[in-house]
Amino acid sequence: MNKPMFKKVLQIGIVVKDLEATVKNYEEFGLGPWEYFDINKETASNLSLRGTNNDQSFKAATYSVGDVQFELIQPLDAKTIYTEFLKERGEGLHHIAFDIDNYDEVVSLVKSRDGMILQRGTLGDITWSYLSTENDLKMIAEIYEYDNQ
Repeated sequence: MNKPMFKKVLQIGIVVKDLEATVKNYEEFGLGPWEYFDINKETASNLSLRGTNNDQSFKAATYSVGDVQFELIQPLDAKTIYTEFLKERGEGLHHIAFDIDNYDEVVSLVKSRDGMILQRGTLGDITWSYLSTENDLKMIAEIYEYDNQ
């Protein structure tokens, strides 16, 4: 057996059509307050979709339940995998983010299995990458690379 690459679940990502309405629904279940983010070429860097730099735009809200963060994401343009997800599947669970030991090792494994980095960007000192793990893991895995390491 190979050593586990994913150490723990950090985040559950859910794509939605209307961020504010969905946050209100979660708050009715006692989940909140939420922290809001606008992600676009002014607030983030290194934005890419399937290896091509772009100026994607989306907004997100996060709230933690125990050690796991919920992230609600509303795409604002067609240049994201979130927009593709909404068109193909509708609203729902999009990805799970994992804590890892070695970013390059995980990306290398995914690429060796004919996978790729689907979408990527940097906000502050964190670069996020969504990996094409749907065929193997039946979901999109997200991993982080930290600039301060």
